[in-house]
Amino acid sequence: MDKQELIKKIQNPAVVDYTYGIVFFLIFIFFVVVVIGPNIATVFKLRQQYVDLRAVNDQYTQTIMAINKLQSLILTRRDDFPLLTITLPEQVKISQVISDLDALRLDESNSQDVAYPGFVVGTQSKVVDKKTPANELKSFPLLLKISGSQSHISDVIDQLLSQKRIKTISQYVLTPSGVASTSATLDAQIEVLVYYQ
Repeated sequence: MDKQELIKKIQNPAVVDYTYGIVFFLIFIFFVVVVIGPNIATVFKLRQQYVDLRAVNDQYTQTIMAINKLQSLILTRRDDFPLLTITLPEQVKISQVISDLDALRLDESNSQDVAYPGFVVGTQSKVVDKKTPANELKSFPLLLKISGSQSHISDVIDQLLSQKRIKTISQYVLTPSGVASTSATLDAQIEVLVYYQ
């Protein structure tokens, strides 16, 4: 082919339009791949991070609101905290339990006997704790043996449970006394659990 003829064909308006189209298409692909593509990927990453941060922010907001609610509750109950340490001490405090039992009003004609399972009174031995999880309350068992009338036994139980220290009755056995009498004497065997932290 002749050089002049080739130049005429290239300068033909139809060929020139294709050349501009091809050059524009190549430049467009370059910009899409090199400039626009990474920016779009960055926009999607930033959008996902924004959504994640909004979720975390909502959780923090709820946690802060819960903490504020607890703080206001603590402020209203601050005066009751010393009472909590009395009702639920951190240790067994056996001497306090004994003084609570001594405070029970008993008639002279009625008798009372107290056993402390797991603790020998008068020695330095400690209470044998069962393995309890950290958030559960620990308990110390007492065994009360009371003899007297039914009303007297119920009075002793009422006095025992109305004391400040938290206690529950885990077992209660009531039997007629072995001694024959006209006063209907009963023997009560009461297992009491005294709680501490």
